[in-house]
Amino acid sequence: MPASPDRTERPAVIEFATDEIAVEWEPSLCIHSGNCVSSLPGVFDTRKRPWVNVGGASAAEVERAVAGCPSGALRSRRPRP
Repeated sequence: MPASPDRTERPAVIEFATDEIAVEWEPSLCIHSGNCVSSLPGVFDTRKRPWVNVGGASAAEVERAVAGCPSGALRSRRPRP
């Protein structure tokens, strides 16, 4: 008998975006190092929902913070013009 779907299942990847940059978060990879929060608290705040406010800093600053994610749970990309 097949397993019934888990209604509490979360998306594999969650995206937060502006016109300038998109940040993807893959919760299953996150090791909660806190690098993102400590490097850019105006964008990454685990006390808020949503916890990522991509518009809280420049796209370049967000890219630098995301690059510091040791697990690869955070990824960034620039939308194509």
